[in-house]
Amino acid sequence: AKPEPQQEEMPATEKDLAEDAPWKKIQQNTFTRWCNEHLKCMHKRIGDLQKDLSDGLKLIGLLEVLSQKKMYRNQYGQLNMANLPWPTQYGQLTMANPIQPTQ
Repeated sequence: AKPEPQQEEMPATEKDLAEDAPWKKIQQNTFTRWCNEHLKCMHKRIGDLQKDLSDGLKLIGLLEVLSQKKMYRNQYGQLNMANLPWPTQYGQLTMANPIQPTQ
């Protein structure tokens, strides 16, 4: 009978950086709950971060809540991604009007 090959143990640093590392799931859940707490007033909710933030609409909603300013949208309520100057908008939100921490 042949001895079974032993699986090598993954070093701790590689485990921490692995796609399924427990701390990543904890951080993802914490951030999702934080986003949902702020999006409550807009009657929006995030279930899956990657899927729900992919079109940018809920992300813009979150920025509007945090900055207390409205972003440009076209007449159908959709964000006009082509006309939004991302670096300019982001810079104006973060530099000129810093977001105050909530308590």
